[in-house]
Amino acid sequence: MTDKEIFYREYVLWRDETGLLSHGIYDNEHFDNIVKMGEKASPYLLEVLSEGPNHIVHACDLIYPDEVTYEGYIPLDFACKTWTLILTAKLNGQTI
Repeated sequence: MTDKEIFYREYVLWRDETGLLSHGIYDNEHFDNIVKMGEKASPYLLEVLSEGPNHIVHACDLIYPDEVTYEGYIPLDFACKTWTLILTAKLNGQTI
């Protein structure tokens, strides 16, 4: 399987298993598998985040732990927009 196929398999399984939950959505083997992909997941995370706000954004926080510091409550759409900019820059060899 390609990285893209692995990512989307894990993403769909995670989404299907946790879609109706309000908590515990990150305590999931499929979410963990996406995080374990590391930077290889970045282009596919960007694809998903480009579709709109998505809780999968928190995988970015674990893949790139020193990239964003949150203080207080951050709305999901703000986190997604921030990570969309960061991932786009990273994938284009730029820094922000």
